[in-house]
Parts: sequence; structure tokens; C-alpha cells
Amino acid sequence: MVEVESSQGRGAALDAIRISDNKPVQLKVVDRLVDSDELRVGLYFSSEETIANPRNHCVPIYDVLAVPGKEQDIIVMPLLRPFSKPDFDTVGEVLDFIRQIFEGIQFMHEHHTAHRDISDLNIMMDGDSLYPEGWHPILPEFPREFSPTTKLYAKRTGIRDVLARWPTLDYLRGGDRSPPEHDRTHKAANPFPTDIYFLGNLICRTWTKSKNATTQRRFAFLTPLVNDMVQKDPIKRPTIDEVCLRFDELWRRQPTYTFRAAPYGLGYTPATFNPEASHASSSLTTKPIVLY
Repeated sequence: MVEVESSQGRGAALDAIRISDNKPVQLKVVDRLVDSDELRVGLYFSSEETIANPRNHCVPIYDVLAVPGKEQDIIVMPLLRPFSKPDFDTVGEVLDFIRQIFEGIQFMHEHHTAHRDISDLNIMMDGDSLYPEGWHPILPEFPREFSPTTKLYAKRTGIRDVLARWPTLDYLRGGDRSPPEHDRTHKAANPFPTDIYFLGNLICRTWTKSKNATTQRRFAFLTPLVNDMVQKDPIKRPTIDEVCLRFDELWRRQPTYTFRAAPYGLGYTPATFNPEASHASSSLTTKPIVLY
């Protein structure tokens, strides 16, 4: 067990091994009174009907263990890693990442569910194919056997999907606090256009308005779509169906060599990885993306 410091209070993060198949998993304690939506919606997207759909990118819940004598449950989920570790090698990999998060949010919206906290903190990667020998649950740059000697602090992440059946809901203070409708003059907002803003702002900050000039140039063709996604007036933002359609049209217009180009230019220092230490495999060129 590793003690973690969270912006929402102190908690405990546990990684474990599932005995049936020796698979590393992540355990999270949820309060039935406070986190009822989290568990309910998480289980819905983990049902046989939804989990079999390849467009479902929600983190699956393997099992739910009741805590004896308490109004709490332990959620058993796969052990995931940050989507940006390792870095993307090509523009094509970035575009496939964007396609997957658009696809995942589209699937959620079709099921009348808004994510409500889309940020780089809540988009993870299934790294099993890239790192078949596993990785350290807190320090993914290192192999699973690595033992740090200092106390570690990390922000708690979790499933933030909340079923949205009403036109407006009290908004969440999540990883991205910049949506215009989340200023102090508003107490509630339609969460579906806000999801669009979150997606657009993530792409804007990371690629189309990156501090790296080469990155800006490589992804400039996405700028018109991204600008529409982050409009101040939520009503003017495209729906997720319109976003997916326009994105598909945009990337198909690009010449083939665009997809093979490096997404970053000189002056950018990617995260350093030791393939021998982390047992990395280069056989997978795209990352299976999971929405937390």
C-alpha cells in the first residue's frame, strides 16, 4: 500500500495481483453514499452488452468487493498507465489517440452519459502489449520490482462518469477548470457541451497551440475544429457526432507522409524511457486508450 496525497483528501492506492490469471490490477475504495454514481455508471459500462463494443473506452470494472461493516466497496480495475508515457513517435499515433478519445466520448454520449472531467489526468493507456513484463504502479518509467525509498505523493484519479439525464447539472471542479460555463457566475451547466470543450482544450494545449512551433505546424489542420470546440458559448459548440465526422474528414485530407512525421520538433525533450528496464516492446504502434 502506498499513501497518496490527493486534492480531494487523503486516501490509499492499492495495486494487487489477480490470483486467477496473475494479472496486475488496481484497487480503489468508493463510498456508497458519496460515490454511488461512480460505481453505478462504471458497472453499466462494464456490462456484457457495453464492454463487447470496441467503441467503449471506459475503464472496465472487473469486480466489486464489499468492505465488511462499512458503507464502502472496493473496485477492482486494470492497472493502467498515463497515455503520454511513452511519448508518441508519429503524428499518426497522435491522430489515432484523438480518434479513440472522440470515439469513447461519442459512445458515452450515445448512452446519455457525460464524462464531466476529461483531462490528461483521466485518460489512461492499456500498456500490456507495450510492456508485457509490467511496470511500477506509481512510477511507470520503472519495472514493477522497483522499490523507491522516499514517500510518494500523487493525485487521486478515478472514474468521473456521471449519468446526465437533465439539461443542467452542478459542475465538477476537475482537472480542467477553464470552461467559461464553470466561472463563479454559474452554478450549473449542460455537461455534454462541456465535454466537447474539455476535448478541444486538451488538443489545443497539447498540440495545436503547443509551445513547440513544429508541433503547432504539424497539427494546424485541426485548428478550425478545435476552435469551434472551445467556443465561449456552449450552444455554439459542435456535438460529439459532428466532431467525429469533421475529424474524420480532416485527417483523410492529409498526405500520407504527414502521419509518419514526428509530432515534436527540436527543443522538445520527451519523457525518457529505458526499454531494458521497463521491458518495452515496439511491436505495437498505437496505444489502446481508456477513459477514467
